[in-house]
Amino acid sequence: TKENNTVLPLKNIKNLNGEVVYEFEVKNIKEVSGYVKVIKDKLPEGLSFDGKKNTDWKEKNGYLYTSKLSEEEFSANQVKTITLTLDIENTNEARTYLNKVSITGEVYHRVTYMNQGQKYKELDIVDGDLVTKESDIEMNGYKFTGWYKDKNCTKKFNFNEPITEDTTIYAGWKKEIKVTYIVNGNTYKEETYYEKDKAVKPTDPEIEGYQFISWYTTNEYTEEYDFDTLLTDNITL
Repeated sequence: TKENNTVLPLKNIKNLNGEVVYEFEVKNIKEVSGYVKVIKDKLPEGLSFDGKKNTDWKEKNGYLYTSKLSEEEFSANQVKTITLTLDIENTNEARTYLNKVSITGEVYHRVTYMNQGQKYKELDIVDGDLVTKESDIEMNGYKFTGWYKDKNCTKKFNFNEPITEDTTIYAGWKKEIKVTYIVNGNTYKEETYYEKDKAVKPTDPEIEGYQFISWYTTNEYTEEYDFDTLLTDNITL
């Protein structure tokens, strides 16, 4: 309170009335980026909350909450400001609260699950916590191989490591491949494999009066199939 440009100590004010506007500075004290999902403060005695004056805040069971900053990323040591307006109801009780406000918040990291180049799910995880492993997913014509930390799906994601930064997790897949064996124009056997598997050589077929030689990639029998080949597409032998 000011009078003639002189600041008056709170203890010298007999009657407080009107409203108190608090300007909170919220700082990310971590060395990594994150999110403040909720700011929470207890509604003090002697002050009252008016939702019309505080559209970004909610009151429940004597506590005040706001998620206004939940979608705004905090870089390391960044400071952001949010306000709260409270009405004065009781002079003595309000006086003890002025200049004694605490904010509780946590640094959150965004964890994004990706599937085939599309966002599958997004989660906000508290700094230092573990992210829950998503269940296996299904896609017609493919085999799910797990969750990976890199886009090329070469390194499995370790769900026992704490989350300390924004993280992307990728779904890994192997394409389903059919290997069809033809004998005398008829299907002898059809087997299902997955991308980069090796086909297992089947039992040699038997036809009376003939000797089986090998399996070939063409019906002219000019190119013998190598069973050490890694499968990439459907093949007929």
